[in-house]
Amino acid sequence: MRALYLPSLPRNPERHQEQWDQTTVMGAKVFGWSALCALLEYGTYDAYFVPGLTDQKKEELIADGLTADSVKRLVAVPIGSKLPITNSDEVVLLCGTLRSRSPLLFQ
Repeated sequence: MRALYLPSLPRNPERHQEQWDQTTVMGAKVFGWSALCALLEYGTYDAYFVPGLTDQKKEELIADGLTADSVKRLVAVPIGSKLPITNSDEVVLLCGTLRSRSPLLFQ
């Protein structure tokens, strides 16, 4: 099993521009959203682990523009519990200091 751990998920900044009371959309946030979409659409990992992912968050991601098939590739990991990895040959963990709510991969 090949799995990737994503410490958090970006949201679609263009959809939330009015909600976040911003007049401009920052390029880093657009890149983060685009990278997530591409990763879930074309990525070769078997699973993408996300801590604290709920059905409500999955529905919000679909409303943001992700396809239902892409969202199905996300696997919820309860916060504070072990990763649901059983016979794994490769696991990639992202770690480091986060400056925003997006993982380092998306900054």
